[in-house]
Amino acid sequence: MRRRTSDYTDSRLHLYDRTPGEILPATEQLQREIWQKSVAQVAAPGANPDAAKLLLPALNNMIDITATRQNAFHMHPPAIIFLLLFVLSGGSAFLAGYGMTTESRSWLYTIAFAFAVTLTVYATLEIEYPSKGLIRLTNTDEALLQVRDSMK
Repeated sequence: MRRRTSDYTDSRLHLYDRTPGEILPATEQLQREIWQKSVAQVAAPGANPDAAKLLLPALNNMIDITATRQNAFHMHPPAIIFLLLFVLSGGSAFLAGYGMTTESRSWLYTIAFAFAVTLTVYATLEIEYPSKGLIRLTNTDEALLQVRDSMK
């Protein structure tokens, strides 16, 4: 049982490295094996009756969080939100540029504003799609690594 749980933890590691939110068939198989083995163990003759009260809800939560994370990965804002984000950033850049049409234009402020708007839009898209851009979520598996190491 410990080996299966450790293997299951390994299968959940590096979730952001693959296609986010996709449950691997090996992970689903391990979930079924762990559940079936646990149900058999708590129903076995001589098993402590409190084992079912403690073990099965914890396993159910462990399996449910997989589905919850998968649903969260597949939920994205509607396309209209991204369109409005680009329209807002382009419109505000246009208005700021139009307001700087005096003879003493400050190129530093113009470039700084364009950079800030571009960086904000880029960071928003990076957060929404963590496995596709340059920004990588490197510490996301730290808790799972600690749990796996504690199983040994």
